Amino acid sequence: MKNTRWIKFLGGSNVLYTLTVGLLLCIFIITMTKLDFIFGTLAVIISNILMPIIIALLLYYLFNPAVDFMERHKIKRVWGIVILFASVVLLLAGGIVLVIPLLDSQISNLTETFPLFINNFLKLEI
Repeated sequence: MKNTRWIKFLGGSNVLYTLTVGLLLCIFIITMTKLDFIFGTLAVIISNILMPIIIALLLYYLFNPAVDFMERHKIKRVWGIVILFASVVLLLAGGIVLVIPLLDSQISNLTETFPLFINNFLKLEI
């Protein structure tokens, strides 16, 4: 029998070994789905801990080049971070200021036309 890369990857020497590993993997997955009451809470705890860490790493990855650029142009790293943080906060505030009037007009339009939608819906014959 030919020794494929899959068999070499699994460390086995025949198809029986691959089938055994696959069967054990299926049994493991079935067991984990039956023990959801344990691993469900564990997943919630891990996600609550890991999500802020992942967000922090993503922000570091995105903003580090800008801070390095400011540091190369004789701005201290701390002040570069403060400038970047302030600019992000100002951009978010500006976006919110631009979105609120749009939401206001959309919601007022919906409240004015909602009774018409309900009347048209009730007149439909199914």
